[in-house]
Amino acid sequence: MKRFVIICGIAVAVATLFYVTREEWFSFVVIGRLPFTSIILPAAVMMGFWMIIVPACIIWAKSISITFWNSIEILGRFDQRRINRQFRLAARTHHTATQQVSLAMVATWLAVTQRYLTQTDTTTKANDQSTTRLAVATN
Repeated sequence: MKRFVIICGIAVAVATLFYVTREEWFSFVVIGRLPFTSIILPAAVMMGFWMIIVPACIIWAKSISITFWNSIEILGRFDQRRINRQFRLAARTHHTATQQVSLAMVATWLAVTQRYLTQTDTTTKANDQSTTRLAVATN
């Protein structure tokens, strides 16, 4: 997200800069006047400039596009690695907390079960003794 904001900020800055300086750039393209100066290039120099720039842009456009998208993919991989790392760390932390809760629940269950078993065992012994006394008394 931070990179996206930076890229958008740069795009807005370039658009603003172009809007502010559009007259300079248009005068360069149309009459050959160097931006921010009063120097006007001769027609032969401007023709040479355009004869070199246009084919170079056509040839390099594809490679520039490929390079741009490859760099975007590399940045995406770095971001994805960072996100995966954060998920792994969060999962480890969550897993540890879950284990602690599970251990607490098991300990509580064991305590309740042990108490219930002791009460049941005591009640059974008391019932056995009273039954034995009753049987002895009736014999």
